[in-house]
Amino acid sequence: MRIGHFKRIELADTIFIVNKNGYIGDAVKKEIEFAKRNNKKIEYLENINEENAEIIHDNYMEISFPKHEYEDIQNFLDEQGYCYTTRVYKETNKYKVGELYRAPWGDVLRIDEVTKYWKLSERPFHDKITANQKKVLRKYSEDMGLPYEWIKFSRGD
Repeated sequence: MRIGHFKRIELADTIFIVNKNGYIGDAVKKEIEFAKRNNKKIEYLENINEENAEIIHDNYMEISFPKHEYEDIQNFLDEQGYCYTTRVYKETNKYKVGELYRAPWGDVLRIDEVTKYWKLSERPFHDKITANQKKVLRKYSEDMGLPYEWIKFSRGD
């Protein structure tokens, strides 16, 4: 592999992997790792085969959730095909529409929508969260003059 490949990846916003019949060679795996380290969007010609899934999966940045929510999120994804999360403080502007992220329990998740709100009362399903949850969310956003992000996501497979 020539240095020119990495230079092109540095200059690109997105790299496109031609994985005919699901095959990804060792050199391309290194390019994928380099692209991930440089926050590049990666698209594939075909679905990832089982042999490469773990390698590719490890290259996704993780999206975090409180551990006590893992089961509920997975149930929502199973039943509805999508779920929502609220992000505050340092977690805002981190997740991008169309990007794939690795969930702590192993799923690959796709960000479908990101909407910014400045008041908790504007957030969808505001009436469904507890007073304590509202207090914590306000502490790390509204009280600091920062926005909330309401993120819709689904499984990326």
